[in-house]
Amino acid sequence: MKRIYLITGATGHLGNTIVRMLLQQGESIRCLILEDEVPLFLQNLNLEIIHGDVIDKDSLIPFFSNLEGLDVYVLHLAGLISIASNIDDRIFKVNVEGTRNLLEFAEN
Repeated sequence: MKRIYLITGATGHLGNTIVRMLLQQGESIRCLILEDEVPLFLQNLNLEIIHGDVIDKDSLIPFFSNLEGLDVYVLHLAGLISIASNIDDRIFKVNVEGTRNLLEFAEN
């Protein structure tokens, strides 16, 4: 059965490295990228880009659509990092609620 990798965080260092490694192995890749992020290093690569945000459930619908008959692997590499002692609302939303949203979609 054909595989597809659904990847969040492809614009980060780890995500970009994994995307390139998987492409070299001939894998199919779909990346979830923020609307305002169109990095040059992901352009002209053989992958599918879906614009969305892990905290916006509606934007995850196209990310998880048309996967029938495929072995699906979800690599959730998106997250915000801060060295501040307090966790602001955006960090919590992305790192906790965003992960919950992805898990909810992946279950279905």
